[in-house]
Amino acid sequence: MQPYGIQSMLKEGYRHLSGLDEAVIKNIEACKELSTITRTSLGPNGMNKMVINHLDKLFVTNDAATIVNELEIQHPAAKILVLAAKAQQEEIGDGANLTISFAGELLQNAEELIRMGEEKADRLNELCRGPRSSEGLDSTTKQDAPVVESFPETLVNAKFFVIKSYSEDDVHNSIKYGMWSSTPTGNKKLNAAYQESSQECPVYLLFSVNASGQFVGVAEMIGAVDFNKTMEYWQQDKWIGCFPVKWRIIKDVPNSLLRHITLVNNENKPVTNSRDTQEVKLEDGIKIIKIFKEYMSKTCILDDFKFYETRQKIIRDKKVKQKKQVLDGASVETIP
Repeated sequence: MQPYGIQSMLKEGYRHLSGLDEAVIKNIEACKELSTITRTSLGPNGMNKMVINHLDKLFVTNDAATIVNELEIQHPAAKILVLAAKAQQEEIGDGANLTISFAGELLQNAEELIRMGEEKADRLNELCRGPRSSEGLDSTTKQDAPVVESFPETLVNAKFFVIKSYSEDDVHNSIKYGMWSSTPTGNKKLNAAYQESSQECPVYLLFSVNASGQFVGVAEMIGAVDFNKTMEYWQQDKWIGCFPVKWRIIKDVPNSLLRHITLVNNENKPVTNSRDTQEVKLEDGIKIIKIFKEYMSKTCILDDFKFYETRQKIIRDKKVKQKKQVLDGASVETIP
């Protein structure tokens, strides 16, 4: 196949690479390899290296300037280190090895930060609470009151599960689209509970966001899990399978009001310390619902709906851009 785009302008033997893994990280790895070669020759106890150049001439030396010069580095990123080492050598007559070793160490730390940043960028700094949590919330953006849908006065039979979301972005999408998705194990657990239930035994989900210090609402599971369906609006792309929900209560309830409720089926830990899809016994679930209904909350996630609508668009555009970068490429690396 005839190459196209930037690839068509490159010489034979050169490739066009893109993205962090293909370009940035590989450039760092090349520089780290060069640093690894020279750093063991650093200092008074540095080891000699045996280098055979393209003329089959043998060099045994611990001088980094000689080593990198005779190695004839071809990698463009590593060449920059070689040029820096040569400049240092020409300027003061020493320090070539220190320049390369120090740069290699900096790049090692940079790689770790890049990988951390890449993970955070994929999640777009997941928010456990929106701007409504600050005192400076504009009153014009607030809802008149937290939403409480029709809810049975008494519950004779029901199943309750704690839902721990990674971010309020996904809770926003659940309210907007009426869907939810858990881990594969969580989906199986919730689906089994729904299949065993009936109209007289609804399945209620008690939503909380990790590290938020509060619960944000109660939703009812109104359909079985579709294990083959995946929604694209979740903040992370790892959620497979989904099921319909109907939100019954939407209000912020602080953990301090629920911490006294302990779960016998979870080592008597407070309900606020539960993991995702932790089942709550009927008696404890009724207590939680009572607190939800009676607590006069001043805020709810609907206050931040416009904020999360904007974030959803940013996340969607970022995903499209990342896919485009994978296809089109963003940088060039030479391959000898």
